[in-house]
Amino acid sequence: MLSDYSRIGSVDAIMATACLVHIESKDLSTAFRRMSTVLKSGGLVPLSIGFGNGKIDVQSFRTVDGEEFDHNFIGHTIDEILAASGQWFEYVTELETDMPIWEYHIIRKNEGQLFTLPLFCCFRLYVRFFYSYLWKNS
Repeated sequence: MLSDYSRIGSVDAIMATACLVHIESKDLSTAFRRMSTVLKSGGLVPLSIGFGNGKIDVQSFRTVDGEEFDHNFIGHTIDEILAASGQWFEYVTELETDMPIWEYHIIRKNEGQLFTLPLFCCFRLYVRFFYSYLWKNS
């Protein structure tokens, strides 16, 4: 999720199930920025987060064939997710679950990115669009 996936083109949705729990809190913003580059405007991201805050050792460490592995299981709160994704995404809803350590939510990519530009830039783009529209339709 931290890699550049722009080579795949645009997609309608991204399923982020049981993957954000392996991303450190400091890298969440990068993950959401990367998702926003390939997700179409208005596209949805159903996501799951491990309930908690910070590394959860009991979920992180696993022994396979006598060898111990650290899966780096990171609990995130929905507030942390929204703070990291807020520049590109808006909250839609929480989904019901009977699984005690998981929360399921849906976020949506913001329609357009004009509001993230400085106000003066937005005004200039709006005026250019408005005159272009009038010119073509007159």
